[in-house]
Amino acid sequence: MTWSHPKFESLLASCGYDNTVKVWRREQQGFSLVYEEQLTASVNCIKWAPWEFGLILAAGTADGKIHIMTKAKEWHKIGLFAHSEAVNGVSWAAFDATDKQQIKRLVSCSSDRSVKLWEIKEESAPTCQVIG
Repeated sequence: MTWSHPKFESLLASCGYDNTVKVWRREQQGFSLVYEEQLTASVNCIKWAPWEFGLILAAGTADGKIHIMTKAKEWHKIGLFAHSEAVNGVSWAAFDATDKQQIKRLVSCSSDRSVKLWEIKEESAPTCQVIG
């Protein structure tokens, strides 16, 4: 589970073996479901991006994919074939105010014993650098 930045209300993302990512909004009476995405395999990990990038959530699945979900007016999802085995962890790099291109960086690790650094630019497909 992971909390979004308070700028985006009180949102909590959860994931599980049921192949779903769910985003919940905390309200006075508890939590309400605001978004649900059925993915292709068990969801092992999730992480919100730094708030400066907007409302972006990354999820790693047991089939080696990373799914990136973004919300502007509506939710959108892209899926990346990231690893040959399960993705076990994802983490976003901190926002860099000196980066004029506003490249979003995400690192992933897998059961395939690799660590990959992803660069996500608005104008092109994500690129990958294997770092371990």
